[in-house]
Amino acid sequence: MDIGNLIVLGLVVVFLFAIAVGVLEHTIPFFDRLKFDNTVNDYLSIVQKTGGLTTAQRNELVLKLEKISFNNIVITAPTSTNWGEEASLRVEADYVFSALGTNFFKSDNTLRASFLNSTIVMTLD
Repeated sequence: MDIGNLIVLGLVVVFLFAIAVGVLEHTIPFFDRLKFDNTVNDYLSIVQKTGGLTTAQRNELVLKLEKISFNNIVITAPTSTNWGEEASLRVEADYVFSALGTNFFKSDNTLRASFLNSTIVMTLD
């Protein structure tokens, strides 16, 4: 193998490694988004059972989302809804992650996650 082939092989290995790192760095936000949806969906079931979210439950939701790296969290939910009425839960948050850019330098990217779903309240209170 001559020096030219070794250089080309080295460049190919570097580019394949960079692509693998880039793909890995972009799958982490995908899985954190799944955690976001699952966490917020748990609180939608609380809205369905109790008719709304208390201040303590909202604060608990914010803490759980911050724990999985979300920030600038905005929650819109009823505090009290009667049986049989529709209640909506809306949660928006920013997710900042660092990823390898096209110029092979790390850069911060921000994704805005949004969850909006409605349910029928099943509480008799």
